[in-house]
Amino acid sequence: MLVNDLKKRVAHNVQWIRPDLKVGDEPGEIERVARTFAPEDVPVFIERFYVRAENAREQELTEEVWARLDNTDSYDIAPNDFAQIEEHISHCNYGGNRTTRDWQYLKGKMERGEELDMPVIAHIGDVYHLVSGNTRLMVARALGIRPRVLLVEMG
Repeated sequence: MLVNDLKKRVAHNVQWIRPDLKVGDEPGEIERVARTFAPEDVPVFIERFYVRAENAREQELTEEVWARLDNTDSYDIAPNDFAQIEEHISHCNYGGNRTTRDWQYLKGKMERGEELDMPVIAHIGDVYHLVSGNTRLMVARALGIRPRVLLVEMG
């Protein structure tokens, strides 16, 4: 009972904020998505993404979309399975090619109800593709938190 009460309290206190898509790792993630979905016209895709993102919906991530979301294994994280998160992040950081993501830091922020950038999802045709926020989604899933996301409709 106490664990469920904590999850409900935490879920309502996280301050999901709209991310600035032009700073940090975001531009590189958007370019990665462009190269995947529009390799013949990357600059046009990127520009269109930024335009559509300006009017994108901020919404709670539904179970249906989360189950279909590609470019993430976050849906498969079991409640309180932080070992699985650690294993995933260790695997992604293998060889030092990726910036170390501190999932414990994110967990603490969620538990304290602090601000976190919303994960970003591109809806392209019938595909929901995670642009950024994999670690945030994994930690939220383990904590039983339904995150808010920025859903960019690309058509």
